[in-house]
Amino acid sequence: MTAWATTAGMLAAVLPPIVPRPGEEAPAAADRALRSRLQLGGAPAGLVAVFDGLHRLRDAAVQDRALVTPEAARHYITGCERLIEEVVDTH
Repeated sequence: MTAWATTAGMLAAVLPPIVPRPGEEAPAAADRALRSRLQLGGAPAGLVAVFDGLHRLRDAAVQDRALVTPEAARHYITGCERLIEEVVDTH
């Protein structure tokens, strides 16, 4: 949970904000908005897929209470770090 919160916070700090067009609404949920900002910022599809995968794993651990081994947690954190590095390097 902490790794995802840190990742989301760092991405939010560097990605361009969503400015809805007249008559449109920005995505309501914070993670959907962050994903939209990632796409609008020009992230390649592969990077968006990494974001989606990390988000699904976060949901599985928090909402579904999936067992997370220490090794899986280390891999997750590494994935978060790489996602942040890639986005920061391009923005």
